[in-house]
Amino acid sequence: MSRVFEYEEDWEKKNLVCAECGWKGTFREGDTEMYAEVMDSSCPTCDIILAVVLYPTTAQAAARQTHCH
Repeated sequence: MSRVFEYEEDWEKKNLVCAECGWKGTFREGDTEMYAEVMDSSCPTCDIILAVVLYPTTAQAAARQTHCH
């Protein structure tokens, strides 16, 4: 089962483990792909998706901008 992270979480430092082959690494060490609404990281050996990062919605990004100023 893939782990799901919100963009604001500390997903770049979390260790991922492939249940199929035992590969271990961080999100960026896996095979990453970016899409319109998410980014995923797959096992470089098995090509199984290990984690998904959800990009913030427009409303979330706007709210964050408001809190930063």
